[in-house]
Amino acid sequence: MQRTMALCLSIVALASCSGPAVPELVREEDKAPIKMERDLFEMLIGNWQDVRTEGDPSFHEQWEQDPDGHLTGLGVVLSGKDTVWIEHLRILRTDSGTWYEATIPTQNEGDPVPFELTNAKDSLVFSNPEHDFPQFITYVPTDDGGWSVRVSGMRQGMEHAEHFRFRRQGTLQAPAP
Repeated sequence: MQRTMALCLSIVALASCSGPAVPELVREEDKAPIKMERDLFEMLIGNWQDVRTEGDPSFHEQWEQDPDGHLTGLGVVLSGKDTVWIEHLRILRTDSGTWYEATIPTQNEGDPVPFELTNAKDSLVFSNPEHDFPQFITYVPTDDGGWSVRVSGMRQGMEHAEHFRFRRQGTLQAPAP
């Protein structure tokens, strides 16, 4: 009895010393697509502006559903009417899982960087532990119908995060890829 109690206390003590929680990655044997909470993905469709960057420059995202049911998006930083930065986004389902792909024409030789969906219950969490930065992209719906977006991970050996607070906007006019 005393050994069992000591073992339980040891496990509790080790668990309490484990440091900050990191989103759990999907195990290799669980690679089947995560059941999508359709409402979260449908909520993402639309035009969004980061309310923290109103003015000049401003950050925008636009999401729509393509005929195959995948989401396609565009992330744009505008300075006045000039496009300063652009990224092409996709959320798609494959046999190996649900993926968020980000393509920045001037980075990664123009190839998409994939992030695997690891949570779709109350937020959308995508991860790619092998990517230089970010390793995590998290979309959390807010009470006012917007999104709190966090891009995070290690950058040059240090924890780093960027936060965006999206509010629904009108149509975004940006150049085609």
